[in-house]
Amino acid sequence: MRVGLLLKRNGEISQINFDFCRDKFDINRFPEYNNFKTYNNYIVLYNDNSEEVNITTLPFTEDKFNGDILLVKIDKNMNIVNFNIESYVKILSKIYIEENDMCYSSDEDIIDTNLFGL
Repeated sequence: MRVGLLLKRNGEISQINFDFCRDKFDINRFPEYNNFKTYNNYIVLYNDNSEEVNITTLPFTEDKFNGDILLVKIDKNMNIVNFNIESYVKILSKIYIEENDMCYSSDEDIIDTNLFGL
């Protein structure tokens, strides 16, 4: 049995167990999805007909998808391999977030001054 991730449009993530063992990816095994895109070691299954944008941001693409999406990990031979929530969290935790040197505040005491002193 293999594991993939269901990324719901509202941001919830859950693990999905597939009823097959190590096997090559075939879109016909996933009748609830009508389309897919491949990104290196991952396949994103989605539906074109959903109107609600999924709020999940995938670390390996800037593409946006509508509705619920299924994330499946594959090896170099297109065999499906296990991909659980813990593995996904490890990937997300390695993403470098650039520090922003801007200072944001809602304090009314901050006075807006001219940056270049003109």
